Amino acid sequence: MVSGIGDFANRSDVLLGAAELYADGLAQGDETALDRAGDELLDAAAWDAAGPLGLYAIGQPSAAAATTEADLATVLLDLQAGNLLVAAGLQRNALPNVPADRAVFDEAHEQMAEARQELAATPSVVLGLQAVYANSADIEAARNDFRSQSKALLEEIVNEVNGTISAASEQVEKLKLADVMAAVNQIGQALPVVAQAGQLVRKGLDLIKRAIEGIFDFIGREATETVKSQLKALWEKIGQGRQNFVETLLGVAAVKARIETILMAATDLRRVDFGTNALIPVADAFTRRNTLLRAVVRGLALGGSCLALVHLAAPWVSLALGAAYLASIGAALLIGAAYTGQHRIFGDIEGVEQIAERIGSTAG
Repeated sequence: MVSGIGDFANRSDVLLGAAELYADGLAQGDETALDRAGDELLDAAAWDAAGPLGLYAIGQPSAAAATTEADLATVLLDLQAGNLLVAAGLQRNALPNVPADRAVFDEAHEQMAEARQELAATPSVVLGLQAVYANSADIEAARNDFRSQSKALLEEIVNEVNGTISAASEQVEKLKLADVMAAVNQIGQALPVVAQAGQLVRKGLDLIKRAIEGIFDFIGREATETVKSQLKALWEKIGQGRQNFVETLLGVAAVKARIETILMAATDLRRVDFGTNALIPVADAFTRRNTLLRAVVRGLALGGSCLALVHLAAPWVSLALGAAYLASIGAALLIGAAYTGQHRIFGDIEGVEQIAERIGSTAG
């Protein structure tokens, strides 16, 4: 299991290096070099998947429990590595009647490199917050600073969650499912991935399967029914109506009202400034998780192409992909609600409302 962004970056670098060796072998037509590079790809993708995914009790994470960031990084690495291995295997005609397609291999390599670069960016700059140290002259200035910064962050959380939802929704619509709700109900179900193929393709399919089931696990068994209900209601909304509904699901209005109550009663300038400064790490952490989710959505689109190439027109493929995209939307809603602070559902996430609560514990 991936331990976090740093581990994800290191493992991605190893996979990218092996992929480049494989690409060189393809370009030279060197079968010996391809065999050696294929072995390196398999070795690079041989990490341990053991470890819990999903929700765990607030304040009671076990020693083995992973953070949400590590969970999402694990899903993404499984998915990107799976795509890379399947695409590499198909380059050597590992399956009968499936033509080698260099474009799939190149896209798998590009997606991994792109995610590696995106996750190295400075998240608070991406969100557009003022990454400056608050040192207010008086309590009213401190209140105004926290008010404006928290408002900006809450709005960006809504915008970014909506962006992830839009990206996943576009992919669901491309599937042209006869019944989207059937895909919602498929969330949490096992995938019947089976293939008589070469070692690279088999290992790649195993990783894609594990990644999709990892998205289901991330939501957690206890939250799955709530998420399914939200997804069904969300899918009925379109355009601006959907965006407003997302803001409601994330509890933004209630959080803003609570912040105002706290600020009006706050008298300790240093505590208010401390709260303002604490918003930047919250923005950073949210952006990393949302970036991981966006990359998962992109990886699912390519993973769907890999599954379709191997399983051709198997009817379960579109339904499973639809369920995975919809589960990604559910994960975006859960993470967004955790970072607004409206719902304390992840043990490792402290949201905007919790930062505000620390400012004025004596406020009503």
